[in-house]
Amino acid sequence: MATPDAFEKEPVLMKTMMERLHLEDLATVGFYQREFARRGFRDLGFWDGKEHFRTHYSRLGEELGRRREELVGVEGVEEAALERQMAGLGKWVEAADKGCVEWGVFCFGR
Repeated sequence: MATPDAFEKEPVLMKTMMERLHLEDLATVGFYQREFARRGFRDLGFWDGKEHFRTHYSRLGEELGRRREELVGVEGVEEAALERQMAGLGKWVEAADKGCVEWGVFCFGR
């Protein structure tokens, strides 16, 4: 999810990420809270785990880089695809470092 100001704060970075994913926008925590409320759900809380998001995407990129030789050549894994994946993960880490992404767990009830 994007922070409410992500596209204003880092327009080029966010545009690059959206183009890569063929998206126009990312939802925010507020978007999900409003949409669930509109459908009759009560917001019981949001666990903010954005620091885990950054760690996960960073480690995933590191592992892909470390295991590149092992992965390239496995059926269906091409070097170019691996490079794109690693570049994309790097953009998400950059967005996390710049405070442009949110991640966590919602809890809603009726």
